[in-house]
Amino acid sequence: MTSLRYDREFALLARDGRFVNGKRTGRVNELKATYDLQTYMVHLSARSGEKVDSFHLINEQPSLETYLTAFFAEPISLVQNKMGQLMDIPEESAR
Repeated sequence: MTSLRYDREFALLARDGRFVNGKRTGRVNELKATYDLQTYMVHLSARSGEKVDSFHLINEQPSLETYLTAFFAEPISLVQNKMGQLMDIPEESAR
């Protein structure tokens, strides 16, 4: 399925190794994100603000993690899984 080609290729992890997503924190919904995954660019802004910050998901990963750490007020790491697996619910990927 091409519509799911990049689905969950990237994920955010907290220091404790748990995923940072809408299941864990509503703060995720306060972050506006648009993507161009063919060029690995992400454009982020707080829903309450107009300033947009853009990052290359691979080449600018440290800067992106700094941005996300400040936004979520906790250390955030970006992880990539090119297998297209549902990283936060891996048992669903096996079906």
